[in-house]
Amino acid sequence: MKTWNQFLVEQNEFSSTQINLPDALANDIKKWGKTFIPDDDLYTENGHGREEEIHVTVLYGLHSDDSKEARDALKDESSMEIELKETSIFETDKFDVVKFTVQSKDLVGANKKLSTCDHTNDHGSYSPHCTIAYVKKGTGKKYTGNKKFDGVKFTSDTVLFSTPNRDKTKIALH
Repeated sequence: MKTWNQFLVEQNEFSSTQINLPDALANDIKKWGKTFIPDDDLYTENGHGREEEIHVTVLYGLHSDDSKEARDALKDESSMEIELKETSIFETDKFDVVKFTVQSKDLVGANKKLSTCDHTNDHGSYSPHCTIAYVKKGTGKKYTGNKKFDGVKFTSDTVLFSTPNRDKTKIALH
C-alpha cells in the first residue's frame, strides 16, 4: 500500500472524479479554515497549504483522459446527499492533512461504480473526506474533533471529471 505522500506525488498521473461543495459552503469553510488554522502551521512546500477548491473526491486514479467511461459508470446515479462530520487528519511522512470526515452512502456507491473503470488505487478502502489544509508534521492532531460543520448536509447533482491537466467535465446525475 502506498503512503499518502506517494499518492500526492503521483497526483498528476491520473484523472479523478470529485464533487465540489456548494459555493457558499465552500467559501464559509475557506474563511473558517483561515481562522482555525494559522498560517504558521501550514505546510506550503510543493504547492500545498490551504485547499482552494473545496471538494470530496469520488475516485482518484482513473487511467482515461476521456470522461466517457466515468459517465457510463455513473449513468444510473442520482443526486448524492453528503454530510460533513468533525475534523480529523491523515498523517504522512512530511505533513498532516486536516480534513472533514464525510458521510455518504451515495458517495460510497458512486465510488464502487467508478471502480469498475480502468484505474489504479493502492489506498485501501474508500474513506470520503474534504481536505481543509496541509499542515506541518505533528501539528494536525490539535485540529481534530472540531464540530463547526458537523452535520452540515448538501446534495450534489454533478460530479466533475478532472484530467491530469485539471481540465474538468461536468457529469450530470439523474
